[in-house]
Amino acid sequence: MNGNRVANGKTPEERIAAVSGHFTREHHHKFKRLPDDADYRDELRPFIQLEILLEVLKTLEKYGSYREALDVVNKIDELKIEIAVKHS
Repeated sequence: MNGNRVANGKTPEERIAAVSGHFTREHHHKFKRLPDDADYRDELRPFIQLEILLEVLKTLEKYGSYREALDVVNKIDELKIEIAVKHS
């Protein structure tokens, strides 16, 4: 993945688009075909979960409890590890 574009995207849409575009090119190069819906679902799942959790964290930091926010931070860290391992 192009980590720089993903990490530096200003919006969730920019970050997901960067991941999706890179995945499409990588998949086509490796398998000589475009990814299908299931390929996108499997590839984008952790990235979409991460974006949702980041938004949940923003809300919890504003309105929720410290414990709830800490649980979300731990899940975000797990997803980042999953993404890093999958793409290393």
